Amino acid sequence: MMHIVGTAGHVDHGKTELIKAMTGVNTDRLPEEKKRGMTIDLGFAHFPGDDGQIIGVIDVPGHERFIRNMVAGAWSLNCALLTVAANEGWMQQSTDHTEVLAAMGIEKIIVVVTKTDLAEKTQIELVTEEAVSRVKEITGLVPEKIAVSAKTGRNIEKLKRLIIEILKSVPVNRRDFPYIYIDRVFTIKGTGTVITGSLAGNTIKKDEELIVLPQNKKIRIRGIQSYYFELEEAEPVSRVALNITGLKKEELKRGNIITSPNSAFTNEKEFISSIKYPEISGSKKAIIKNHSEVEIAAGTDHLPAIVHFIHKSKIARIILNREIPLLYNQPFLIIRHGGNTILANGRVLFKGYMEKTLRAKLPGLFSAIPGKTGDKDLFALQLKLYGYIRRNVGFTAEFPKSDYVPVGSWIFLKTKLKEVEEEIL
Repeated sequence: MMHIVGTAGHVDHGKTELIKAMTGVNTDRLPEEKKRGMTIDLGFAHFPGDDGQIIGVIDVPGHERFIRNMVAGAWSLNCALLTVAANEGWMQQSTDHTEVLAAMGIEKIIVVVTKTDLAEKTQIELVTEEAVSRVKEITGLVPEKIAVSAKTGRNIEKLKRLIIEILKSVPVNRRDFPYIYIDRVFTIKGTGTVITGSLAGNTIKKDEELIVLPQNKKIRIRGIQSYYFELEEAEPVSRVALNITGLKKEELKRGNIITSPNSAFTNEKEFISSIKYPEISGSKKAIIKNHSEVEIAAGTDHLPAIVHFIHKSKIARIILNREIPLLYNQPFLIIRHGGNTILANGRVLFKGYMEKTLRAKLPGLFSAIPGKTGDKDLFALQLKLYGYIRRNVGFTAEFPKSDYVPVGSWIFLKTKLKEVEEEIL
């Protein structure tokens, strides 16, 4: 089983130095990053786990101006290392990055108190205690904790052991299809077009034909590289570089998805979603006004959108300024348009246009569905909205059997079936 971990935390709280101490890799690759001593875009490294499997590491930027890049790095994480500098303590971006982790559904978080060589023992303990408390408040999770120093090497190996042990308890989240959000596209002389991203969902193989969304264009995998190894097949969740044929560099960009033709992703310009505001005591919430323009960050993409609330509920119709590939239950972040303030987060509850009469039913239907939904909730929603669904969409009968009736390749609510029978007769 493959895994990816990533850093989070305020600017200059030692994320890049921590990864270098863990892996020997300086993830600041851009000239501007090296000049400014600050991570701007995503950086990548890795280290070996117990079973010979490689653990990928993503370094994300800490500055508020690059919060969109934080989302681009966080969507695929199995575990997050939330860094808090011992000499500075909890800061604004500590809060923002923890909100992103909560929004992306990251359930394994380690509070890593860094730069302990610059603080006394009492200060380190106070910073650790506050950080753990803040993470609990924002995410509802109880994080692991450890104090380290990249400069002296204190507890670096212990942290790696902790990561390995935590990842053993991470459940396998496999799907019937693979998918990769593109984060980089470039060309190599003599090789051609190369894309990089985090592979999730399922395996991919050399010479396999996939599609790129939203372009809906076919590509073929000419070569696979993962952590500097040439592979015939790559497993999720892992960092991959794919040499592809079928599309040129100019036809691809960050935010595109590579997936299989039978995937559950569909190109949509609007969707129905939940809206959840950050729950932080003592802070003033920025409420999203109805019909206001915001920015949506999902996967490695971000774009303007309009939020239309449905009957003053926490359910909204989101209209995007262009089509993007969407997946049911996909998490996303809502950012102030033209700024960097995190306003809220949500999950895709229904893809595409929905008639106004059906939208009116949604607040009541969604009130019975948990915040983090599964496929069975989608089937329940579709059944209750339309009165029928196809059996071959993966329907799992976890509702009272007295409510529905299987008819051939369809499943009907009893009330809907009665209506249909009366119309026929």
